[in-house]
Amino acid sequence: MISSRLLGIVRCPECRGVLDGQARTLTCRSCGRVFEGQPDYLLLAPGASFEHTTKFLSESFHTAGRDATVAPPLLSAGVRFKMLQRFLRLDPSEAVLDLGCGSGKFAVWNLASGAHLVGIDAGPFFAAEARAAVDLIVGDLRALPLADASMTKAYSLDVFEHLSREGLLTTLREANRVLKPGGSLFVYTHVAERTPLQPLIQLIRAASQSLERRGLADLSYDKLRKSDHLNPLQSFDDLRAVAAAAGFRIAKLTYYTPLFSGLAENLVVPVAAHMWTRRKFRNVDSQAVEMTRAHAKTAIAGRGVVYRALSALTSLAMLDVVLFGRWRAGPFFALLVKDDGESGPQGAN
Repeated sequence: MISSRLLGIVRCPECRGVLDGQARTLTCRSCGRVFEGQPDYLLLAPGASFEHTTKFLSESFHTAGRDATVAPPLLSAGVRFKMLQRFLRLDPSEAVLDLGCGSGKFAVWNLASGAHLVGIDAGPFFAAEARAAVDLIVGDLRALPLADASMTKAYSLDVFEHLSREGLLTTLREANRVLKPGGSLFVYTHVAERTPLQPLIQLIRAASQSLERRGLADLSYDKLRKSDHLNPLQSFDDLRAVAAAAGFRIAKLTYYTPLFSGLAENLVVPVAAHMWTRRKFRNVDSQAVEMTRAHAKTAIAGRGVVYRALSALTSLAMLDVVLFGRWRAGPFFALLVKDDGESGPQGAN
């Protein structure tokens, strides 16, 4: 989707000049650069590429229509979505930026809020629902093609761990620039710290790896996704320092120990998926696995038994926040507020 409201706030990623023209062809008033777009999203990437670029631009991350449609928020994605709702509380008066939106699923899930949602990602792998209802931009988080103070709130989930330290600081400064005074940024990522329950989490991982070696589970996509991690944040003191350097203070922080989430996503769901694949296909190969995922997505959309089972597992996964939200752990949910010069709470909530 490309709305007139979006066209009013986009800017040249090179010089931040105003862009004139129609959605398919925009020209910068200041530097004269021309941007050719697509019917349902804008192409506003800077001309000079940064040193680090994400592996998610590779087609290998988006095979078999994995991002073609949006499923309901379930399992750990459901936990992230519920925490986003709790921290940001979106309403129709707000303009909200999804930093590193991927397929645009979180923006789609937030459509009911009535807020003006803008998603930006480095690649054009947007789901059909996002293309139809969300303002989308292909661009770089380190050079946001948006006007100063044009957004009320922003959020970024599972993104910052893919950035270099310099890239993270630049992205946070850009987010600060496009937020209005007092604007807030919801973040889900992690620092390099361990939870007291780390031995149990490692046990779950070891069990899942054993199942994979025995051909009883497929964890290939999870491994592929984590292969792009650079993990720039070393500690929560480091997080506070980086946030402050970008003009943010931490207003709220909740830790996330993925114990029950790990049980669901690394053991229960992979084993169930493997059993389903074996029932439907003679050979359990990569094609059969992708077809099983497609069948599961259809079943989930029907809100039947599969959806109810995954909803139950999502409720179980929420216990990771309910029971362990105050236990210091590497993964965390945080609300960063554009600093107005006043001090605010910096601890866990």
